[in-house]
Amino acid sequence: MTERRHGSREELAYLDLLTGMRGVFMLQEEERSFTVTHTTGKTLLVVADDPEEQTLFTEPFSLLTPYHIKVARNSIEAFHFVKHIKPSVFILEYRLPGIDGIELYDQLHATPGLERIPAILISSVSSEEVTGEIESRKLIHIEKPFDLDDVLLALANVLSWRRENA
Repeated sequence: MTERRHGSREELAYLDLLTGMRGVFMLQEEERSFTVTHTTGKTLLVVADDPEEQTLFTEPFSLLTPYHIKVARNSIEAFHFVKHIKPSVFILEYRLPGIDGIELYDQLHATPGLERIPAILISSVSSEEVTGEIESRKLIHIEKPFDLDDVLLALANVLSWRRENA
């Protein structure tokens, strides 16, 4: 039996992201406890120096997606991480200590083996210069403040595009 699904490509990618878990996600009414089991090898590298933003990405992403979430607080930690593990997606904060997210993206993409890893840039900056740099690199830009659903949809689109163009 073939299952028919209706909706835009983005909606279907988002649905695939949320339902693509190979594990268990349960919210027990009485205990309000979460159980999450990840069996996929995909890893998201979040580079953000603000502890609140780190938590904003790690907790819901760990619960709502089947991916492993790793956090780097700065470019040094990001480069240390990618020496050992090749992430599936970079989620980069624009304002980082000593470097901006676009420069970090350029440096990561100049690293052999990381050239084709997509990135999502999170920022509150909306100048024409920054917008031009984002567009020229074909980055997905999410402006602050943002809705978590927008980030999850962007993530689903990036991973869907990567799978189609692998």
